[in-house]
Amino acid sequence: MPAACSTVILLGEFDGVHRGHVALVAAARQLARQHDAVVVAVVADRGEGVPRIMGVRRRCELLISHGVSSTFVAPLPRPIDVRGALGPALERTNPIAVFVDRESWPVQPHDALLEYVHGIGAEVRYRAAERDTTLGTIDATSIIHRIRTGDVCAAGTLLGRPYELVGVIATRGTRCSSTGFKTERVLPAPDIVLPRNGVYAARTLIDRRWVGVAVNVGTRPTFDTSGRVVVDGHLIEFDSDLKDAELSLRFVRRLRDEVQFSGPSDLAAQIELDVAAVSALLRSKA
Repeated sequence: MPAACSTVILLGEFDGVHRGHVALVAAARQLARQHDAVVVAVVADRGEGVPRIMGVRRRCELLISHGVSSTFVAPLPRPIDVRGALGPALERTNPIAVFVDRESWPVQPHDALLEYVHGIGAEVRYRAAERDTTLGTIDATSIIHRIRTGDVCAAGTLLGRPYELVGVIATRGTRCSSTGFKTERVLPAPDIVLPRNGVYAARTLIDRRWVGVAVNVGTRPTFDTSGRVVVDGHLIEFDSDLKDAELSLRFVRRLRDEVQFSGPSDLAAQIELDVAAVSALLRSKA
């Protein structure tokens, strides 16, 4: 970035990069266009032990996709002094304004941030929380609540796109012995919030093609060596080997709760029904 280029700074955690965050980016871009500036996001990473919708890398990718010119991650496990931690970096970007996401920026008190930003010749702008006419306030807390209760449709509405769960593929090329469907075991990152136990319709993009997935969350509790839950995904009409190390599951709808089965044949029959339900649902949305 040229030294003479002015910037509009975004400060926040941006977990989920939901509709409220997108509105904040749009406001920052509008101001940047008026001043021939670029938008730079400072993405807070509070470290381990904090429930979150997605990892910091995915947040940065989504911010870029919405028009942010560049991002950098600020490890902020607790409230900090903005002058000491971020001051030199902010001043080098020649900011004309700093947009603060009130929802999650972990700097306290905000008066100190105001004083510092005004001192370097920029203005601070806060944006009121966006609201959905049906679901209420759009923020990460509300979205996490919807995910935990299994209401992935409402979570997607608040996000402004389908709720997405990304994880490392824990096993490759496995196949359900009862039904023959290719099954991938996905290991989400630590602290990622999982939907309520049950079976969900989802889809994933593989080699530029959308593939239907019947996703099992906690229906057969499976854990890796660290105790994290492994999510099972039965891939529909897909028989090739996966090339990527990760799988992104985009949830469409919750199908059912957990069911106790009397034996493998009953389980296989139910998986067949789940897969058929996913196929029908995705065809109806095509």
